[in-house]
Amino acid sequence: MTFKKTSARSGYVVESLCPDAKNKAAFSVFSMCPFLSTAKTNTTLMRRTTILSQMLFWLLAMPISLMAQTREVSGTITNSKGEPVPAATVQQKGTSTSVVANDQGRYSITVTGASVTLLVSSSGFTATEFPIGNAASYDIQLKESGSLSEVVVTAAFGVKQRKKTLGYNVQEVNSGELAKGKENSFINALQGKVSGVNITSTGGAPGAGTDIVIRGISSLNPGANNQPLIIIDGIPVDNSTVVGSLMPSAGSNGNQAASRDQFATANRGLDINPDDIESISVLKGAGATALYGLQAANGVLIITTKKGSAGKMIVSAGSSVSVDFLTKWPEIQKKYREGQGGRVNIAQTGLLGTRFQTFGPQITANDRVYENFRDAFDNGARYNNNVSVQGGNGKSTYYTSFSSLNQKGMIPTTKYNRYTFKLAGSTQVTDKVNVNGSATLTSSKNIQPSAGDKGIMTALSYHTTTVDVRDYVRPDGTINSYAGSTIDNPLYVARYSQLQSNLFRFVGNMGFSYNILKGLRFDYKIGGDFYGDNRTRIVPGPLFPGAVALDLAAATGGFIAEDRVTFRDVTSNAFLTYNNKFSGDFDYSVLVGNTIQNTYTDLISARGEGFSSPLFYDLSNTANLYNNRLTTRRRYAGIFGTAKVGFRNALYLEVSGRNDYSSTLPPGNNSFFYPATSLSYVFTDLHHISGSVLNYGKFRASYAQVGKDAAPYSDRVYYYPASGFPFNGVGGIRRGGTYADFSLLPEKQKSIEFGTELHFLNDRITLDVSAYQSKNVDQILSVPISYASGYFNYLTNSGSIRNRGLEVELGGSPIKTDAVVWNATINWSMNRSKVLSIKEGITEIPFYNEGRLTNKLVVGGSAGDLYGIAYQRSATGELIINDNPASAQYGRPMVTPSASNLWVKVGNAIPDWIGSLNNSVSYKGFNLSFLLEVKKGGDMMDVTMRNSIRNGVLKITESRYEQVIFSGVKATDGRPNDIPTILDENYYRDADVFNNIADVIVQDASWVRLRNVSIGYELPGKWLSAQKVVKSANISVTGSNFILQTPYKGYDPQSTAYGSGYNVYGFTGSNIPNYSSVIFSLNATF
Repeated sequence: MTFKKTSARSGYVVESLCPDAKNKAAFSVFSMCPFLSTAKTNTTLMRRTTILSQMLFWLLAMPISLMAQTREVSGTITNSKGEPVPAATVQQKGTSTSVVANDQGRYSITVTGASVTLLVSSSGFTATEFPIGNAASYDIQLKESGSLSEVVVTAAFGVKQRKKTLGYNVQEVNSGELAKGKENSFINALQGKVSGVNITSTGGAPGAGTDIVIRGISSLNPGANNQPLIIIDGIPVDNSTVVGSLMPSAGSNGNQAASRDQFATANRGLDINPDDIESISVLKGAGATALYGLQAANGVLIITTKKGSAGKMIVSAGSSVSVDFLTKWPEIQKKYREGQGGRVNIAQTGLLGTRFQTFGPQITANDRVYENFRDAFDNGARYNNNVSVQGGNGKSTYYTSFSSLNQKGMIPTTKYNRYTFKLAGSTQVTDKVNVNGSATLTSSKNIQPSAGDKGIMTALSYHTTTVDVRDYVRPDGTINSYAGSTIDNPLYVARYSQLQSNLFRFVGNMGFSYNILKGLRFDYKIGGDFYGDNRTRIVPGPLFPGAVALDLAAATGGFIAEDRVTFRDVTSNAFLTYNNKFSGDFDYSVLVGNTIQNTYTDLISARGEGFSSPLFYDLSNTANLYNNRLTTRRRYAGIFGTAKVGFRNALYLEVSGRNDYSSTLPPGNNSFFYPATSLSYVFTDLHHISGSVLNYGKFRASYAQVGKDAAPYSDRVYYYPASGFPFNGVGGIRRGGTYADFSLLPEKQKSIEFGTELHFLNDRITLDVSAYQSKNVDQILSVPISYASGYFNYLTNSGSIRNRGLEVELGGSPIKTDAVVWNATINWSMNRSKVLSIKEGITEIPFYNEGRLTNKLVVGGSAGDLYGIAYQRSATGELIINDNPASAQYGRPMVTPSASNLWVKVGNAIPDWIGSLNNSVSYKGFNLSFLLEVKKGGDMMDVTMRNSIRNGVLKITESRYEQVIFSGVKATDGRPNDIPTILDENYYRDADVFNNIADVIVQDASWVRLRNVSIGYELPGKWLSAQKVVKSANISVTGSNFILQTPYKGYDPQSTAYGSGYNVYGFTGSNIPNYSSVIFSLNATF
């Protein structure tokens, strides 16, 4: 183990070590060792810089034709009605030369030879050969195939495959579907469009993150990643949530571990511009993802971006403006004003102690009640503009775009601005060689409000109803709080406790394909993902001596925290494919390849506390300075192969395998193999039994293994700077508290899936059903050990969790005429998980504890189980009433023990099932679409509701001072209760009587929502024929989250209380709530 001191402030950085001599042989074939050596850092950086420069040069040079053209053939592709067929593939038979028609069905292809035949294909049409001889212009009319069985989807490594040949489930979402909701993030745009996918936002703050989980939680480790791998044009991109150190060292929430709770930190998927996406293929099970190896245990999202098409240059422009607003908020009580014990507090004297409660006298005609849960929010706005230029000839294509997103949050001073520029292209260098690539630059600035226990929503939850929350600042700039320094005004918190983030990101790739022989092709691609994120949080101290400051800064005199995140990832993929037929009835394909990936992350954190000059917010102006640095390097490589054999275009057997190498596992265990196999059986084709009712039927099955490796440096002991040093000028380091098993293995997922696809009435109705089971074993867990060992935890392989589920996709065209087309799709899914084992002697793993409620995994239980304090009930479910006259709770319901080890299961945060109905109706130039979503089950606790109850703000506390008799049975004899009790102030404020009881604070978060509804109109061509600039135009109005029906009381329960990727579910309320929107859009092509 080695470490080096990088600077006086940065502490010690663990250096990744090259594998020992025994293991070098396995790695040397991938040239992995040089990247591990710290002595070659500068050389590596130069090498990467050179690669980046070359990629940019070739991207700019590709659209230039490199070879003299032989002959260009162009024309228009239409259907039987004469309507253009966009995105049809045109290929010269006998060569690899191919192009894709543009949105108007126009194509232009460079061909060689005197007599030429074109092979034209498109989804939903019969692939047809057209002998064109030596013609220079040739219009093509395709015939509808009458069957969706020939649909082509994007599978692993971007390989296009006919869906009928696949033995596993793949769902594809096109750009049109993604654009309907006008979402900032493409992940949010997937909601309701794919079965088996659970998407949860971290709230409505600008730049908030989004969680996405496919087919359930797969890891018992609270810190593990359960989100899918994201691939863009063949290269993996980062979607992590990097959380730094943004908390003070002292005070009411001076806890560095709580940094993740304090902001709705975005995952990096937010940087991707949805307007640049052509399609997204969702690979769910291990059978579909096996070729991606250890990164694919959570599923894969394969994103294909727009690359341009042959034909004349097309300029597309789109603009939208959105108004965002709240439609749901907690219901307040309107009977009582601020105070305590039925009296108004005198703030000037502080005679009555705590002054922020709302248990004062009844409201009179002279008092005013404020809807602060609503009035704290303004209307937000989003302005989205996008312009793209594409075109090309038969040999080269190009695509470039620029987009801007400017969002003003509902909380004043918060915003999110994102700007993206993309350049992509391809060129056919020869009839055998094609070069392609793309580059995307993203720049964003985000100002987020604080969350957590000292954030806006927490402060708002305490605020009384008879003081206007919007009157928050005094003329001298200090906080105007009716409660003095006890409770902060939420809008003052919004202004003076923000997180500012400035990010710059480059994602690019360059590759080529070489058709060696007929059916034999070699593909190579190298790409990188690079970004830097600079974050700053400033919380002022007192603006002048004696002034009241935010409670968060009271103990430190104000503070400034800065994080500098640097991320670099370089990946190369090389694979060889071969396709052929033999014996007439059989065809086969083979793919073998190699992947190498190197990842570097550097997080530098600095925090200064106690501003010497009150209004100068800089690290140099602080009395106490703290800093830290964490650098990680990770290397990953894989060899993979797959072979598929088809029989009579109806029966397909595929076998694949992958061997991975990971630098995060101990030598001897860092090489591991995963097998997979799948079967596709199209029984209607094989046995010729298709008819007018059932025209297509397929059965599929797959079995596969994938896995996960450990976090970097998990297999070794490391050291870090100790607190309290330097001492007398001498620095100190401290050994980590976790000891790792030297024989640590990768986690392994074993998955089996069965499914069927049925098409009825000539594809008017389609049904796709999948049933699966996945079992994750050899979980990498940190378990407690005896302190006598010198460590606190032991990292080892132990535990297993099982997920079982069912997915249904039902599609149909209820109306399909020349004038009206109505398409509808239903997605439905359910998942059930079970913790099979943890480790001998350990029966549970806590994920998060929220005072009186915890999310933990228990052997025999499920992911998402919630445990807490609940009312005691009889065998028949009746409340058990305290009938002991000597008890302070006489006449009130009894509760379960408050000791955390005796808490009972009170709910589960994971939905029982999720469903959606997606409709699209077109009539002439009009198009109406709407997406209806249903979530059944899923319990949630509003972490701020407890505060509002304790303070007497909510409607539920309006029955105070009344005498009631609870319905239930007496504890002593089980007879019906007849004991009266008064609901006094203590009843609502006592932590173990009402406001922390799961029966009160844990709610059913089921909902039915109209996710989005949109009506658009395509301007008729005759309206535009008088001019030659605008070729097409579309206007639309979209409503988002317009209708929400839920038993949940409070804000929209869709969001989670913590940052994305946190693996904590069942808690909401501490982040800015989700909003509804009205969006006006205009799109045109020129």
